[in-house]
Amino acid sequence: MKCKIFRDKLQEYIDRSLSSDMNKAMNNHLMECADCKKLYDEELEIEKLFKSALETDNINFNSSRQQVIKSIDKNLYGKSVIKKLKFTVIRNRAQVIAAGLILAVAATGTYAVFNIKSSNRYATNSKSEYKVSNKGSKLQSRYKTMQKETITTTDTKQKNTYTKVSLDNSIYDDQSQYAKLNLTDNAYVAMFRKGTVKKDTSDGTRWEKSPNGVLQFSLRGKGENGHEEGEGYLLFKNRENKMWKIYIADNKKQYSPLSVEWFDNSNVLATVGLGYGTVVVGGDLYMINVNDGKAVNVYNLYTSTNGKKQIARISKEDNTLKLKLREYTDDALDNHKEESIKLYFNESGADTTIKAKPQDAWQKSLDKLAEYVDDDNFNNISELFDTGADESGKQKILNDMSKAKKVTINKYIDVTPSVNLENLKDTYPYIRQYIVDMTADMESDGEIIKNGRNYLCVTLVSKDSSSIPLIYNIGGLSHN
Repeated sequence: MKCKIFRDKLQEYIDRSLSSDMNKAMNNHLMECADCKKLYDEELEIEKLFKSALETDNINFNSSRQQVIKSIDKNLYGKSVIKKLKFTVIRNRAQVIAAGLILAVAATGTYAVFNIKSSNRYATNSKSEYKVSNKGSKLQSRYKTMQKETITTTDTKQKNTYTKVSLDNSIYDDQSQYAKLNLTDNAYVAMFRKGTVKKDTSDGTRWEKSPNGVLQFSLRGKGENGHEEGEGYLLFKNRENKMWKIYIADNKKQYSPLSVEWFDNSNVLATVGLGYGTVVVGGDLYMINVNDGKAVNVYNLYTSTNGKKQIARISKEDNTLKLKLREYTDDALDNHKEESIKLYFNESGADTTIKAKPQDAWQKSLDKLAEYVDDDNFNNISELFDTGADESGKQKILNDMSKAKKVTINKYIDVTPSVNLENLKDTYPYIRQYIVDMTADMESDGEIIKNGRNYLCVTLVSKDSSSIPLIYNIGGLSHN
């Protein structure tokens, strides 16, 4: 999108009157253009102050600045007067903001002055230093021609048919275009919960449909554009208009979803950070299941840097997530720089909301875990591990699996290009790392695997293209 088109459509974007496709294009342009992002922030500030200046405790002013200008009697004042009014508002931003603040304070009274949230201690004047990196190239096809091959496992005389894949490693070998995740089990995770809703009349963002159109979500509690201060929550509805919400329980940190995007038909991606303060524009990257509220922290930049690094905006395009990062460069949080990065997420699996894809040898090795648990075949589970696997981690998984009555793998998310596996490449030419969404029916909770939904980080390795991929490491990921 050209900057001129963005600026022409900016007021409609703020008013939420654009089509869904145009709204998404505007979102993407905001992530890529620092100048237009700055203009958008200024316009949004004017819009908020324009409204606050005309609100009192008993009267809510719902029209936008653009609607007010449009409502002026053109026959009485003429087009030139309206143009001058528009131009005056834009040209005299500082004066408009100052006047809006004075009017807002006068209207709300002294009570509001002494009712400021404690988290506003983070508010400060911020000088922006923008550094935007655009490294874009379309992903090449991952696989060459698939061939069928019969491979005999070492622990049994049974023959198991795998789909052998001749891998085109271009996307895996050249990983410089992708940022690196730090997948860990000790990141902070906000406690998301599912709640019932009969009716919700609060302000919120426009409804966003899931890829298959069955569900919709709206971010509530943070204004029409999702940028106001407050502890927001996600409101969902289905085709029958049944509604429910996903919210943060026991929210002592005053966290909130900030930027939200559909990942697939049953999960959303959300940046989660502090709901108050002008310095906080982003947070960590979460994947949240919309049906049960289970959430996993997949990119813990915000909590691991005490707020100095934040994921400000997210956008999904095919298998790539585009993230706009903000990094504060001083301890006072006065100055910051921004950059765009990409993460690789390629999803497949048995989840019924996902279009079925052919399984490859990598996924079949993961499926063997579930199959052997169901058959109580724990000797075979042990044989799924590579000889170089960490022995203590292997024993933890074997102990946990012995407590499992049934294991179901819902989906696999290949994140290989977005993790650092350089230390293994000399030994294992073929490596994959997956986030595995798995449901376990446990007799009792294990050390890594708990009863219910689990998120695991699994590394698979193979020394040549004709060998069965084996497990090198399994670890839990931080989830609620």
